[in-house]
Amino acid sequence: ANRIINSLKLSVHYHYLGLHILQSQYFTKQSAEMVNRPVSGAREEKSVPVGEKPLQLYSLATPNGQKVTVALEEMELEYDAHTVNIMKDEQFQSGFVNINPNSKIPALVDKEGPGGKEVN
Repeated sequence: ANRIINSLKLSVHYHYLGLHILQSQYFTKQSAEMVNRPVSGAREEKSVPVGEKPLQLYSLATPNGQKVTVALEEMELEYDAHTVNIMKDEQFQSGFVNINPNSKIPALVDKEGPGGKEVN
């Protein structure tokens, strides 16, 4: 009983630290591998849409995505916005990973970067 209580205390402690991973001696090897799997890199071959404007924003309506949108609007820059649905793991599609190898949103592409070269 003490082992279970200590395990629960440890779990609660990690929860309050913002580490929402249940730490327990009862984890199996398979569940540990699932928690520790890589979180970036392409898992599916699929290109991303590309619009006509110089800037291409790939994001979702998350707080960070909204910050970039507000900044682009405030600077009155022309851009095309494309949705990357992280709930469907679209950030792991090869086209998006080519833009941002970390598979994180938001991502911005400038098709007319310095010297006319594309910049991610």
